[in-house]
Amino acid sequence: MCENHKIQNPADVLPSARDDAHLAIVEAGQFELNKEHYDAIIDDKENRKLVYKEVLKPHTGDAFLVKKGQVIRAEQMNDQNIAQILDWNIITPDLTEYMSYGNSAPLEGPYLKKYTRCWSNNGMLHPMATMIADEVPEYFSGKEWGSHFWMFHCNPEWNQAAAPGRSVGGDSCHTNFMHGYSRIPAIHAMPEEEKRRTLDFLANQCNFMTFQVFRTGWDEEAQDCIMDLRPGPNIPKGTGVEFYAEQDCYFVISSCPWADMQDTLENVTPQPVEISVWDTGIEPLERPEWKEWKSTFYHQLSNGIRENSPRTEDSYNYVIESEK
Repeated sequence: MCENHKIQNPADVLPSARDDAHLAIVEAGQFELNKEHYDAIIDDKENRKLVYKEVLKPHTGDAFLVKKGQVIRAEQMNDQNIAQILDWNIITPDLTEYMSYGNSAPLEGPYLKKYTRCWSNNGMLHPMATMIADEVPEYFSGKEWGSHFWMFHCNPEWNQAAAPGRSVGGDSCHTNFMHGYSRIPAIHAMPEEEKRRTLDFLANQCNFMTFQVFRTGWDEEAQDCIMDLRPGPNIPKGTGVEFYAEQDCYFVISSCPWADMQDTLENVTPQPVEISVWDTGIEPLERPEWKEWKSTFYHQLSNGIRENSPRTEDSYNYVIESEK
């Protein structure tokens, strides 16, 4: 191979996994971070008022209502100092807007840290919540690893592969998400068939994880880009993370059955986590403004501007034997 065209190791040309996202669009005004606004929320912590306090029990998922301008805190509360892994999703009470991994990870980077925003689905694309506190000690993940990240979640199929002898009735983050979403009033009130379709759809969305050691990036030995998990060391009781709600929403949280990943799925013991919601009295910033585009798209479909005939067997340009 010509020296001038030698393939470079991606690690030599790409930013490290801990760098911020490097999409050109993040420089646009709609994505600009007003750090002073969030610093004011952080600095005014002593004046917050407790709205309610709950416990997320092991082997469950639940939905926690957080109104705009409020903060949700998840705090490790077990005496064994086990870092209970949590999986999170966010949705508005009317179900029209939900957190998007596809928008959040490219805009914010693969790891969540202080000032990371959780962005919503296309057609909306607003920040739904912003991380304002990360109390996990530095030793928890160490160099080149993260403590909170965008990811998918364990599910019945993954867990069956990991623990074939485990009961199919055992929980997973996927079924915990279904459990949590089922408690949202708009979903609970649906006819049973519609409810089940909705739970299946929402639980299949990607999420983020907290208190889970993770890394992504180029692996020299594998000569590939990898996503890697490892067990989390013990952390002090009282360690928490906090998110500021940019609009009224439900935080749907799963208590991961893998606990801290220090043992097999059959042997680990998930721990309770304290969930508290606090009123800051500080209003969110104005949301990004976007031009409405759906009506244009559907006009194109209904008026033949985009091909809209159904695909049938006869609609494909099959090759005739004599033409081969």
